Amino acid sequence: SSFHGVLSSGGSFYFHGVLSVSGVAPPLGPERGGTRVTVLGGGFRDAYTLRCRFENASSAVLARYVDEAQVECVTPLHSLGAKRVLVSMNAQQYSGGSVWYTYEASAAVSWVSPSVVLAEGGTPLTVHGSGFSLASESLGLLVCRIGGVVRRARWASAQAVVCNSTRSEAGEVRVEVSTNGREYTSDGVRVRLSSVRVLDVQPWSGPTVGSTVVSVRGRGTLPGSVRCQFGESAPAWAWRGGASRVRCWSSSSAVTGWVGVQLSSFHGVLSSGGSFYFHGVLSVSGVAPPLGPERGGTRVTVLGGGFRDAYTLRCRFENASSAVLARYVDEAQVECVTPLHSLGAKRVLVSMNAQQYSGGSVWYTYEASAAVSWVSPSVVLAEGGTPLTVHGSGFSLASESLGLLVCRIGGVVRRARWASAQAVVCNSTRSEAGEVRVEVSTNGREYTSDGVRVRLSSVRVLDVQPWSGPTVGSTVVSVRGRGTLPGSVRCQFGESAPAWAWRGGASRVRCWSSSSAVTGWVGVQLSSFHGVL
Repeated sequence: SSFHGVLSSGGSFYFHGVLSVSGVAPPLGPERGGTRVTVLGGGFRDAYTLRCRFENASSAVLARYVDEAQVECVTPLHSLGAKRVLVSMNAQQYSGGSVWYTYEASAAVSWVSPSVVLAEGGTPLTVHGSGFSLASESLGLLVCRIGGVVRRARWASAQAVVCNSTRSEAGEVRVEVSTNGREYTSDGVRVRLSSVRVLDVQPWSGPTVGSTVVSVRGRGTLPGSVRCQFGESAPAWAWRGGASRVRCWSSSSAVTGWVGVQLSSFHGVLSSGGSFYFHGVLSVSGVAPPLGPERGGTRVTVLGGGFRDAYTLRCRFENASSAVLARYVDEAQVECVTPLHSLGAKRVLVSMNAQQYSGGSVWYTYEASAAVSWVSPSVVLAEGGTPLTVHGSGFSLASESLGLLVCRIGGVVRRARWASAQAVVCNSTRSEAGEVRVEVSTNGREYTSDGVRVRLSSVRVLDVQPWSGPTVGSTVVSVRGRGTLPGSVRCQFGESAPAWAWRGGASRVRCWSSSSAVTGWVGVQLSSFHGVL
């Protein structure tokens, strides 16, 4: 329009609200620019004049419309530091400014250590260079690209990051770094992947204090001077143990767990594939049973902590001539068979690798082997309950106090009472008539094997003549039994006190009936010094 009125018509203009910016991804990138960033916000519309500006950059950059809450821009060259992110619909008026994008020094890779790594992957690669950002690691944007595989990197300093190599075929691959997950360095530094392998490591475990003599067998040609490296520790010189085997001392480790075992030379890593387990100090808190015969052969349970299943798991009983194999039960329990040893208390030690032993605060006591010579009485009641005095040697009072002193009469085990080093007392058990072996154990596991026997006698009352008498008693009663009657026999009528009997034939005795306070039937029992027959 002019002073005289409207001059033209047909044009249109769009008034939009204030554009908002709520985020930018990635939030940082190199000072050289060229990073494609996603700007998040609201109020965007598609327009050829859609622009992004990074604070005081010399010029704005084109923005690509994605949707009303998202546009994409490519960062321009800029000075270092945090810059506000602004957007415009018309390339004139910009809004936003509450979100920042950080320009950092461009990353560069100079060299990689080691220069030869495991083709199987998993080798920590230290990438040396410049421009590596701790902020990138905290945002999860610090990555390495080894060959064509991207791996997260750990920030060590502005001049170094650490990445684990990936499994790949033998050969050379490029190693590049990105601090924002998008732009990578292009310095062309390479690392060589070696396919020479460690075939086995013996033993495969040792304590964190180190000093385990480890034999490493590899496949491939080993150079003259070889070193072993356990995990991240410094390499240690190795000595030859055969055409394809070397031996070396394990290093100490600050933590427990599996680590890789590498053979290396002056030129770098030679082989891969082996592993070694660093375990904590094995503890021994108890042993059961805590004692046994000097001849050995006792299966003992060793309680403690830190155990793992291994064919090199061993127990040692202080200064025994040799260690014995241990059977793994769980991480708190192993089983061993005691070796022949001298008498006395011996410290119990355990080892995961048959070299280094720990424990020593728990003792196992070697005692003289028990033996059984004879049993008194030699004939007892088949009904059980007769005290048996077992004579012999090597019976231990300590065993009784621990509840480990037992007799085995036939196939039945009974607790025994200690009388002396030459005698223990056990009660016989109910069993069929006949002969049974009597053996003794001082630890609840190993029994004597002397073959001493006791005869179980079963006597049954067949008839009583006469079968009645007055309550005043004094009836001469003839009792006929079946079985072998011991020498001294008594008769008992009901609950009355037993009365002595005299022989009336091969299988008959006579006795006086006792008095009774009441009339009626009562039981008649024959008994001996040893109990009811």
